[in-house]
Amino acid sequence: MDDMNRHFNELNLRTGVGTKLTVTVDDQKFELYEMFEPGQKIDIVIIPRYKTFLR
Repeated sequence: MDDMNRHFNELNLRTGVGTKLTVTVDDQKFELYEMFEPGQKIDIVIIPRYKTFLR
């Protein structure tokens, strides 16, 4: 699904066998298929930066 150019507050994805799940934000690519095992559920949520310090 290239060139979707859509905005999401949340993404719920799952890696698959033989797929190359990649998320691109601006010019930065995140090759999730290399970071997670096949079948792994991945939830991407946009939160304010200050909330990352409160963990």
